[in-house]
Amino acid sequence: MKVIFLKSLLLSGLITCFDIYSDENINLLFNGNIKATPCQIEQTNYIIDLKTVNIANIRNNQKAPWVNFSINLKNCPLNTRESVMTLTGVPEPTNSDYFRNSGSATNVALDLASGSSQIRVKNGSQITTPINQQTHRAEIPFSARVTSLNTAMTAGSFRSHVEFILTYN
Repeated sequence: MKVIFLKSLLLSGLITCFDIYSDENINLLFNGNIKATPCQIEQTNYIIDLKTVNIANIRNNQKAPWVNFSINLKNCPLNTRESVMTLTGVPEPTNSDYFRNSGSATNVALDLASGSSQIRVKNGSQITTPINQQTHRAEIPFSARVTSLNTAMTAGSFRSHVEFILTYN
């Protein structure tokens, strides 16, 4: 009986001992970031060949034939539903629907369109494209062509530069 009483006394003393220190608060703060990796772009530099355009074929505000190309995304994270592409470039000063030619040809500009319906893309345009949830890929189709701005065109080189930023939802 004495042994049981001593064990009970010792156990209650230990519990009391821990109760004395239970008024102290210990704070734990956990930090971190959870983010998805973006989709991968299949190609990072594109050179779109708009071919040689005969100046006689695009006089009087006419346009050269469309050249189609696509920007392809792959290995998109599972929870990524869509990509939003924002395009930037120098607009043509006389018509902001087009992008400026920095080559030596004059009074010509880049006409850029997106999708199969060829919706015109201007500086600052945003294109939203769904990500295929089975393949985790997306294709962003474009068409580009040279357009004349007036009848005072001169022959020369053609260069235009457009950049894009992708964000994901």
